[in-house]
Amino acid sequence: MTKEELLERINDIRDELEELADDAESIDVEEKIVRNIAFKMPFADVKQMLAAGEINLFHVGDLIINHHEFFGAVAWDVIGINVDMPVSGAKVPTLTLLMHNVIDCGFIYDEESEAFPCGHAHYPSSTIRNVLNTSFLSGFSEADRAAMLEVEKTTYTVDSEGGKPETTADKLFLLSCTEVGFPVDGCVRDEGAAYPFFTGSKSRRKKDAAGFPHYWWLRSPHSRNASTARFVSTTGARGSTAARGSISVAAACVISGGAP
Repeated sequence: MTKEELLERINDIRDELEELADDAESIDVEEKIVRNIAFKMPFADVKQMLAAGEINLFHVGDLIINHHEFFGAVAWDVIGINVDMPVSGAKVPTLTLLMHNVIDCGFIYDEESEAFPCGHAHYPSSTIRNVLNTSFLSGFSEADRAAMLEVEKTTYTVDSEGGKPETTADKLFLLSCTEVGFPVDGCVRDEGAAYPFFTGSKSRRKKDAAGFPHYWWLRSPHSRNASTARFVSTTGARGSTAARGSISVAAACVISGGAP
């Protein structure tokens, strides 16, 4: 998209927002006004909009729809604004996104091994982290990959392996228990604050593109079992299962308006 086309798109969106504001004035104050917008554009264009200072066009709950070589049109929810920052610590405008629908391809968290017949719930070395940041990442255009920010995430090891925090830095990642709003307790460590998008169990429920409810993986392990990883159930509740289990995926990423 050229600079002129981008500016034209920005102006169109501004006009749409002004029309929504005008409509809102005629709505009874007791009615709930839903103002979330779907932006159908590549991540590269989103990056340009952020770099142009247009972050105020986006709100938590908006949708961004881009293209993936293997899965076609993929919709992403905006779950946080200016929450995740570059590894360098630079302050730049960012949008944190999460897939609106799961990808139901039978993703396993980790392959079984001689040491861990049920898989190892260790996110830094997991199969799912590797797949997301290799074969799945390659399905986005080069420009879209460049727009995705590499961000650091904390995941604790299980108690039997020291119960210590470890840091990963990726362009695609799974959310943690606490990032989707589950409280810290004896089985859940603090692996990041909840994103504003998550307001309760309903906000955690996910379906596939056909509308069928699905479980989806989190990166958090069960703190008391080295072979058990966490997931979100179809009711939005917390669950756990063997790391070699087959569950759907909703990946997250961050789009930045600045340099990495």
